[in-house]
Amino acid sequence: MIKLRNLLESTLGSHYPGDAGEKETGYLRGGKTRHLGIKAGKPEPWFEGGGYEQMDFPVADFIYGKAAPEDMVVKKKVIRAIEPVTKFNENLHKASKLTDADIKIGDAYHVKSHQGQMIEFVYKKTSYGWITVEYQFKPQYGDPGFMSVANTRADGVDGWGKNKKIKVTSQMKKHMVKTLQDAIKSKYKGSEETSVLLRNNLRLSNVLSFIKRI
Repeated sequence: MIKLRNLLESTLGSHYPGDAGEKETGYLRGGKTRHLGIKAGKPEPWFEGGGYEQMDFPVADFIYGKAAPEDMVVKKKVIRAIEPVTKFNENLHKASKLTDADIKIGDAYHVKSHQGQMIEFVYKKTSYGWITVEYQFKPQYGDPGFMSVANTRADGVDGWGKNKKIKVTSQMKKHMVKTLQDAIKSKYKGSEETSVLLRNNLRLSNVLSFIKRI
C-alpha cells in the first residue's frame, strides 16, 4: 500500500514550484522561524546583494504532526564567499535603467566595448539628454585623445547598464589637460587628438575648464 507521505515525496521533485528547503535540501524544523541570508546560514545572494530587509518571519509547521519523529536531519555548511553577491549586484546593475536623477556632470564610465581604456565623461545637460565625451587613455597606436562626442538619453549614458561608473583619478585629469593645453597652444588652435571636439562645436577652453573641475 502506497502511503500519502511516500506519494508526496516522489511527486514533488524538481517540478515543484516551491522554494528551496523541501526534501532535496532539508526541511525547516517545525516551530522554527525562517530567517533569510547568509548570516542565517542560507546561501541566498539575491537577498544579500539586493539590499532587501526581511519584514516577515514565518514559523514552520509540523508537516507530519507535532508528535511525529524526525526521519532525517540535514546540516548545511555555507561557504561565505563574496562572489555570488558580487555577481548578483552586477546583474542587478545591468538590469536597471538610469534616470536623470542618477546622473551628474563629471560622472565617468568605463566603456567596455572598446579596447584600451576608453572613458566616457558626462559633460553637459541638454534639452534632449546629456552630452558625453569619450577619451581613449590607452590607444592601440598614436597619442591618447578625445574619440567621440554624443548626445544621449539618461539610460544610454552608461551604455544601458553595461559600463561601470568609475572614479576620475588625478593621472587621468593630467593626461586630458595636457592634450587640451597642447592643442590650444598649437598654431592650428587644435590637434588630431581634439578634432572631434571642434567638429561638434565644443570650445577647447570650455572642455579644459570642465576637466579641471571634475
